[in-house]
Amino acid sequence: MKFRLTPARSVLLIATVLFASITLAHADTYSVENLGSDHGKGILGLTDSGILVTVQNPPLPSPTTYTLFSYLDGTSVQTTVAPNLVYDNGSHCSIPSGFSGASSAVCNNGRIGFGSRSNPNGDPDGVYAGPLSDLTLLSGIGTFDLSFMNNRGDLVWVDGQDELIFLAIDTTPIPTPEPSSLLLLTTGLASFAGALWHRKRMKLTRPNCLS
Repeated sequence: MKFRLTPARSVLLIATVLFASITLAHADTYSVENLGSDHGKGILGLTDSGILVTVQNPPLPSPTTYTLFSYLDGTSVQTTVAPNLVYDNGSHCSIPSGFSGASSAVCNNGRIGFGSRSNPNGDPDGVYAGPLSDLTLLSGIGTFDLSFMNNRGDLVWVDGQDELIFLAIDTTPIPTPEPSSLLLLTTGLASFAGALWHRKRMKLTRPNCLS
């Protein structure tokens, strides 16, 4: 069967190529921050708006202290009142094939975070995060003990070996079409739609000839 590149098929082909180039997957990029010692400090969770909440229980009679770290703008607020927030901490999942680790991974919105050692696939030991198809090595590992990941892809974990808390902020830009791509797509769609309409109109108005 011979394939004919009709105007309608041309429109579909142009749209597919342009949008595929716009949404092409790449490894996520991260900014990793050392948040200091985990002594007497626990992690309540992450929100989808970029707030990390930790809790510290000092000796009585001192009150419990909550720290709200808004890591997207670098501000931090302490309070003795438990924050009324909705946490987006992800869910536990399995470490990908080819890696090995003592603890489970955390997953959210198509991304995964985990720590691994002595990997059968030969990849370096360390903490990894990102989409399964293109993982990013965040750091050499101490341990990966307690971890949360929100739907933005931000990851927080406790390194129990060095007794530190780390935060990896997903800084991957959201892919958006460039104005030139949008203009090309719009022009192409309009041109081919016009050609298709004109061709159909000619067929409808062409007189029938009898030989």
